[in-house]
Amino acid sequence: MSSTNTGLHIAAVERDTGIPKDTLRAWERRYGYPRPDRNERGERTYPPDQVSTLRLVKQLVDSGHRPNRVVGRDEVELRALLGAAQTTPGVDTEAAGIVDALRRQDLDHLQQKLRGLLMRQGLERFVIDSLAPLVATVGDAWATGRLAIHAEHLFSEQVDRQLSHAIAQLPMHTSRPPMLLGTLPGELHRLGLRMVEALFAVRGLPCVSVGPDVPVDQLVAACRGHQAAGVALSISACGATPTAARAVYDLRAQLPDDAALWLGGSGASRLKPRPPGGVEVFDSLSGLATHLDSY
Repeated sequence: MSSTNTGLHIAAVERDTGIPKDTLRAWERRYGYPRPDRNERGERTYPPDQVSTLRLVKQLVDSGHRPNRVVGRDEVELRALLGAAQTTPGVDTEAAGIVDALRRQDLDHLQQKLRGLLMRQGLERFVIDSLAPLVATVGDAWATGRLAIHAEHLFSEQVDRQLSHAIAQLPMHTSRPPMLLGTLPGELHRLGLRMVEALFAVRGLPCVSVGPDVPVDQLVAACRGHQAAGVALSISACGATPTAARAVYDLRAQLPDDAALWLGGSGASRLKPRPPGGVEVFDSLSGLATHLDSY
């Protein structure tokens, strides 16, 4: 990057756009944008055109758009979205209520909201219709500095408890081999695994979750040890790295030929290079649910 430039320092960009410094750095890591230069001291400096674009991004995020849908788009696209946003409803009221409860650290209200949604919708509809967008909303609230990291963790823990309890109430067919659930090394998000487990449980399909951050050789060993039908991996947006893509290739090569390999989560379709043949990628939980109906 350039060592001399006339861009704004990160503190000035924060003041100008209203986007916290930590969020700017997080977006740079997660989405590859903004793309700051570096001055002679190695400090980030942001060109004026990027600052202008970031102002538009901030307006869109404040109006309810998710960062992963707008960060990195060009100004023409952002201005078009901004015009449409004036007639598009904002964040769902249920989601807004849960984010507010998290911000106020109101655990009772949070638990009531989650239990109420689960009871009204049933486990599968709760996971697909409510929980999937809720996870995105809470994650975006953290990414934009509207929610502290401890609040996001509290949300994940409470959702995990609700799902675990609901799953435990369902009968399981043990006459068929299970599917192994896990995440690749460096991928620490476990909530996606629990959501997938819920979709299996609704159908009485067995699965074994080995949790997050599992080395490839251990996924292979666990698949063989449990005589699993295959491995299903959850990949978050920030987990869609070149290292993860290489790990998918390694895993496919080391698994038995007749073992399935499934990828899901917001980062699965973003892997580059694309997964090899013999790997199924599910872009949504509803797509996975449809597949499980005939599994």
